[in-house]
Amino acid sequence: MLALEKSDPAAKAYKPNLQKIRARKSPGKIFNTIPSEIFENSQSMINASKAGVPGAWLKGVIDAVGLRDVFVSAFNITSPNLSRMYRRATLDREDSEEFLDTVRLLKKSNEVWEDESLSLGWLDSPVPALGGQKPRELIDTFEGRRWVMKVLSKIEYGDFS
Repeated sequence: MLALEKSDPAAKAYKPNLQKIRARKSPGKIFNTIPSEIFENSQSMINASKAGVPGAWLKGVIDAVGLRDVFVSAFNITSPNLSRMYRRATLDREDSEEFLDTVRLLKKSNEVWEDESLSLGWLDSPVPALGGQKPRELIDTFEGRRWVMKVLSKIEYGDFS
């Protein structure tokens, strides 16, 4: 596992205030909002996507990690329309799948970097394995998320070929 040292200036480049996030973490919840069992297997993800996820989950994730612009771009909507999505009882199938797939990537990034601030910093940094693009610029499409996930897996297992 690759880990940046705390003294590394690159590791300190992006330090969001995570005190309130850490203070309210719930066991068994992803970003304090989504039951972790949804991400345990493909069938659970499929079932949740088909049933539609609550709009409140979207708000909870954005409140926890920010990245509002990523979700605006992923859903191809305006910022005010994203706020309207928060109030929906359930998102439609397509939006639910888009949301859960994006959250799965954010969850994976946090696991690989073992720290939310390092993860968010990496998402905002140009990555040579992504053609010099920032991961957050790619996660608004399925193919972009797949590419970022592949790079995260390589980082996790130390494969830098």
